[in-house]
Amino acid sequence: MAGENETTKRPATKKYSEDEVKAMIAEASRKAALEAVEAYKASQPQTVVQVAKDEYVTVLFIGAIASGTTVSMPKWGQINYAGGMLDIPKKEFLQGIGVQVNNALLRERQIIVLSGLTDEERRRFGVDYKEGEYLTDKALYELVGYDTEKVCDIFTKLCDEHKRIVAKVYLTAYFEKQDKRVHRDTVKALNSLSKSVDKDGLFTPIIEDMGRKDAE
Repeated sequence: MAGENETTKRPATKKYSEDEVKAMIAEASRKAALEAVEAYKASQPQTVVQVAKDEYVTVLFIGAIASGTTVSMPKWGQINYAGGMLDIPKKEFLQGIGVQVNNALLRERQIIVLSGLTDEERRRFGVDYKEGEYLTDKALYELVGYDTEKVCDIFTKLCDEHKRIVAKVYLTAYFEKQDKRVHRDTVKALNSLSKSVDKDGLFTPIIEDMGRKDAE
């Protein structure tokens, strides 16, 4: 029979060279290593790394400044109007502490530190204010419109530097802006209180000018 005489054919077995065998072993080892690393990672607890937010020091400028001018503070930046505020990175604020201009502004209370320092840092830099001893930005702009009792109550609590700033506000309002809200009774009361800072009174120029106008 034909089938009995035919030789059964088997598929030929592929033979690999020595280099091919080495390459296959290397690839298998690489895959096994990668799988082992991934398995190790999966078995480890997940760690969440939190990056601390930048710390800032917020300062307020309380002082007289002419329109169109700026107050430049090395490391801190610039302010171009009374009542302006800046958020300064704490690292830069501390670097600027040693600058003469900045120190003078802090000492004269033209720059008020609102937040961002610890109690110990406030004591170290001389910015540990007592309640009511500095003007707020709101009071700075509305001061001249306050009645005598209210403005005198504010004035008595202020530090000497800010009492001088109040005088500058009134002098500017009276002589430069001819602000009709500057009343004689208020100015006289403030002048009397200010003699603790200046023996002649900080508001004397206004009182004298009002007297001259009365005599005309």
